[in-house]
Amino acid sequence: MRKIAIFVQSGVHESYIAAVTSALDYFLVIFSINHLFTVQVLRDWKLLNYQEGNRLVPFRSINWLLQQGYETRLLRSDKNLNTGDVLANMERINFENNFDRSILVTNYSLNHKISGYNFGTTRKHFCTAVSVVGLHCYNPKFAYEWLYYLSLHEIGHLFGLISRYNTKTILGKHCENSDCIMHEFTFLPDDLSSRVRTGYLAKDLKFCLGCVVETSQMRDELLSSHRTKI
Repeated sequence: MRKIAIFVQSGVHESYIAAVTSALDYFLVIFSINHLFTVQVLRDWKLLNYQEGNRLVPFRSINWLLQQGYETRLLRSDKNLNTGDVLANMERINFENNFDRSILVTNYSLNHKISGYNFGTTRKHFCTAVSVVGLHCYNPKFAYEWLYYLSLHEIGHLFGLISRYNTKTILGKHCENSDCIMHEFTFLPDDLSSRVRTGYLAKDLKFCLGCVVETSQMRDELLSSHRTKI
């Protein structure tokens, strides 16, 4: 089976981990590919010989991954990660450890040289990073639901969405359907604030027909590949 790793930074609340894993489980089930994947939640992940003296060995621990992202951060005065570096290093970790895809859950802010600050960022088919920074300030139920939908959005990207449009913004390609979970503005900070004020999340957020068709095509390709390997 293909392996999906969820790398969890030390100190991340268990409810946040549950939100991310629930979103992944839901995605795999609704698109009927859960039998192709096994999910591993790796808290404070590290391999044997991950450290030589006081030096962290490259690509062998989540501490090294975070250290590299922090050392190359774009704003020196803030506790943020350079997401470009983080995703590139996660892709290498995937390759060296036979992970098909991976997700990082971090307490740091995420900052990209093009798109700036964001709560989630993805390199399609390889890896995703989601930030839980600041969520402790909100109602626990809201924080869980918001992170669940954010994670589901990024997992959609992780499995290839969106590819049917030719145009994209600095945030990449997103669904043009404003009611779809893959819409570009669904999880921007202004929208987060408005959802906090109203006191609930839109529980009818879901994948639109266009995104379902795209993901179904991806599922068919995965199933075909799986049968070929067997």
